[in-house]
Amino acid sequence: MCVTLHPLSSFSIRMQKAFLLLFLFLFPSSNVSTRTATPEKKVATSVPAPQKMDGEQLFEDMQLGGVVNFLAFRQAVAGYNLIKQKSKSILTLIDFTKSSTEKRLFVFDMEQKKMLYSSVVSHGKNSGENYATSFSNEVGSYKSSLGFYLTGNTYQGRNGYSLLLDGLEKGINDRAVNVPS
Repeated sequence: MCVTLHPLSSFSIRMQKAFLLLFLFLFPSSNVSTRTATPEKKVATSVPAPQKMDGEQLFEDMQLGGVVNFLAFRQAVAGYNLIKQKSKSILTLIDFTKSSTEKRLFVFDMEQKKMLYSSVVSHGKNSGENYATSFSNEVGSYKSSLGFYLTGNTYQGRNGYSLLLDGLEKGINDRAVNVPS
């Protein structure tokens, strides 16, 4: 899975959280009681570990401080957790909040909890100079697209060995994208 991030790309995740909060507000728990009772004692219990990977804990486990933007990583892990059909444990993050002259492509092994690779990576020629500031899902825009992708097939293209990406967010990145090497 590949993730490209920019501060605006958190929109769909924020919307899902907002919907969940709205859902919980509209449908409160059925065990709410209106009768007056004596206050119950609160007993501290241990909370079982979540089934999904926690971005903050992984960030610490992988010792990514000072290397990877925490907010970008946490957002990538949240998206990774939402993907139902994970065929591989590899997560690739491109942090567009960083300059193209900095390492901003990061490849993680989520099972082994380690960073495998980091590198500089360019963006679409019409997305900006050193920083990507403009994004598009339109064919021929020569701009980078944001969002979550699943990696597709590789092929030998006009610019060399290339990779196809399948966008997972309708209207944001749902057209085919190729990444030349």
